[in-house]
Formats: sequence, C-alpha cells, structure tokens
Amino acid sequence: MKKIILLSLVFLPILSIAKPSNPISDDERDKNCRMYMELANTVMMQKQNGLPLIKALEANDSALKKTPNKNMHKITTLIIRDAYEQPSYSTPSIKQEQLNEFSAKYYLGCMAMYE
Repeated sequence: MKKIILLSLVFLPILSIAKPSNPISDDERDKNCRMYMELANTVMMQKQNGLPLIKALEANDSALKKTPNKNMHKITTLIIRDAYEQPSYSTPSIKQEQLNEFSAKYYLGCMAMYE
C-alpha cells in the first residue's frame, strides 16, 4: 500500500508536466518515461555505491538552483526517498536486479499514466 501511495505521489505531479493537453507521439511518451527511468537508475546506483542520503539531497537542491524546475525537484526528491528506503545489498547480482527493478518501476509507472 505504501508503494502505491508513493507512486501516485510521484506520478501525479509528473502528469501535470509530462502529459501535455495535446496528445503526444508514442516516441515522445517513451522518451519522457525513459528520462524518469534513467533518473531512478542513477539515484539507485549512487545509493548502492554508498552515497549518503544527505549528499543526494544536496545534489538535488544544487540542481534546483542551477535549473529552477520545482516539479522536477519534487519528483527527484521522491525518487531519492524511495531509493534510500530500499534495503542495501552487497552481492553484485542482487544489486543489479534491484537496480533493474527500481528503474523499471518508474518507466512502467510513467507509461501507465498515459493510458
């Protein structure tokens, strides 16, 4: 239930910025969703590599100062929080599986919002 609530919190703001009032092409939809998948992948990879939560949040705050996009900042913050709530693993194969599943969750959730 917690993950459903988190995903709705993540993708409702995305809806307002990623889903324009005019229909978009399948290619554009895929491009938008791949961006969120890549962001999730990067955040989880940094977490798995030992980046402290505070450093991830500071990097997000710094990005907001350079490119003022409050919606993207909120989305990134939610992805960071979700990543750091996940358990940590030391086995490379399990880490890779976690990385794949985490980033796929954001891609699939994004694509679902267009339906």
